[in-house]
Amino acid sequence: MKMLCIAALAASVFATSIPEAKADPCDPPGVEAAEFWARWAKVVSAAGCAVAKAKSGKSFSFPACLDKADAYESAIAEMMKTAHQGKDDSSRYGPRHVRFGDSQRGKVSGTDGPIFRTAAPMRADKLDVTLSPTAGEGKVEVLLCKESQDGKRSKLGQFVLEYGKGKTGDIVSKRFTGLKNHVVRMKVRGASKETTAEFSVLFEAKAAAAK
Repeated sequence: MKMLCIAALAASVFATSIPEAKADPCDPPGVEAAEFWARWAKVVSAAGCAVAKAKSGKSFSFPACLDKADAYESAIAEMMKTAHQGKDDSSRYGPRHVRFGDSQRGKVSGTDGPIFRTAAPMRADKLDVTLSPTAGEGKVEVLLCKESQDGKRSKLGQFVLEYGKGKTGDIVSKRFTGLKNHVVRMKVRGASKETTAEFSVLFEAKAAAAK
């Protein structure tokens, strides 16, 4: 009996000493990511491009036949038709499509909030993101991540919008680079259950400077 108790205690100590695995904040739901890249492969194929196969640790060059503004815009339109994400409005949590150059509004209630995602991998290398608090109270957390076709994800940036009683916080503007052929996702959520907030966001894609 004594030996059994010692063994049970040892097992308990060993179990509690193992650190708990934490989910990567940049990980989207697996099904969502897989469906996105499957749709993109179909769009690329329909445009007459060869579909690149995944190679671990390797980046993909942007399909040459889509590396023109009109072809790329057509590809985005096709992705937006096939993605079942419905109307883009401030009441939706999404994922909502990023609409470059258009101000988009969003709402945060408690720790829930919208996700914005580029409708296709980016043709531009740079992205300017401007967030403007418009109404509410509390703190709002903003996380931006990028994902490549081989499944590699990384954090671009993380910051906080602060709201106060009777006033809104400062406008936050950030520039991110190294984004060509990557999908960009932005998650906005309240820092606490008491957070209620509204904001507007502007995404502006910037092409890399010619060498």
